[in-house]
Amino acid sequence: MKPGPLRGMLHRVRARWVRWRSGTRIRCRGSGHRVDAADALLSGVTIEIEGTGNRLVIGAQTRMWGGSIKIHGRNLLCEVAGYCQLRNTELTVEDEGSRLILLGSVSGTGCRLLAGEGGLVHIGNDCMMSVDADVRNT
Repeated sequence: MKPGPLRGMLHRVRARWVRWRSGTRIRCRGSGHRVDAADALLSGVTIEIEGTGNRLVIGAQTRMWGGSIKIHGRNLLCEVAGYCQLRNTELTVEDEGSRLILLGSVSGTGCRLLAGEGGLVHIGNDCMMSVDADVRNT
């Protein structure tokens, strides 16, 4: 069931409060970046975006505790669909044209995902990744 406008606004306000209170930092250098994480609950996450034309999308009701997202290069995409739960996870997208996509309800603790060299890392619906899992396309 789709939330009403008031409920959606309350989710966004809560998400911003959690990010501010937990010390989540988003640092962008370069130009043409798009970040969409309005509904995501990010607690203590470090986000670095450098280069040009990069895009970060974090879906509704996704929760991240600790960890980092690093996007370094040109025309990169990091997309985490809704209802994912990630704890101390490192997401890295680098080079040119690389894509890292996590579909809905993915969960993981202490894992690392890297998309580089213009490639794609695609994790399907309802996948679970364990501690020290290392997924790379390079």
